[in-house]
Amino acid sequence: SSYPGEQAIIDGAGQVFSSPANTSIILIQGGNNITVNGLEIRSFHGSGINIHGGTAYFDLLVNGSHTFEATGTAYSNVISNNIIHNGDGNVAGYWWYAAIGAFGDVQNTVITNNAIYNLTTPGIQLTLQQMGPNNGLNNSIIQNNFVQNVLNNYNDGGAIYAIDRTHSSVGVVIKNNYVRDYGAGNDATKGIYLDDDMSNTTVMGNLIAGKGNYPIQYHIGANNHVTGNIIDLGADPSRNIALIQVAKAG
Repeated sequence: SSYPGEQAIIDGAGQVFSSPANTSIILIQGGNNITVNGLEIRSFHGSGINIHGGTAYFDLLVNGSHTFEATGTAYSNVISNNIIHNGDGNVAGYWWYAAIGAFGDVQNTVITNNAIYNLTTPGIQLTLQQMGPNNGLNNSIIQNNFVQNVLNNYNDGGAIYAIDRTHSSVGVVIKNNYVRDYGAGNDATKGIYLDDDMSNTTVMGNLIAGKGNYPIQYHIGANNHVTGNIIDLGADPSRNIALIQVAKAG
């Protein structure tokens, strides 16, 4: 955290991007009960803050290499009151970069009161791709964050993005966030995106406005509750409030 009365700044200008290894300004790898509070992270390549727990995470875009090596659980970490801006995660085209990301066995993660803006990537994402002992995003909370001007030069992503291909996580809450300008309208970008079986999630009290494709989308999930959100589509009569996709027959 910053020293009281001061602002600690981590500036990634001049940072060397090492492909295919993970590039994060801060990486919590299997740590528990860690708080990152009140920092400014700017001008970085890759991700601002990442949390990873559990089995190794693979990205097919890096030819089967580990994005995150296997580790222990990463429970009850808190990312709060940070300013994260001017990040470029498209230097190698890896879809998992974000200002703040949590991957794998990262239950009880809290991401709250952060200001995120001017990114080529998603602002915040929760990701569970493959199953391992105790893996899950259970009871993670994304709340009271400001996310603006993200997903620039990006296709098929969310300003706030959550994916659970195991269909197992419960108790995830995305609440009272402000999302504005989440990519070009023709690039399949979403304000809040529950992808690939992300289920048992509550999306409530969020304000979503500005340019982008769908304010809310979820893809083949179940038991998701979307309520009490404010959505401003502007003057474009062709836009829809939400896209809900179901699994293909067979």
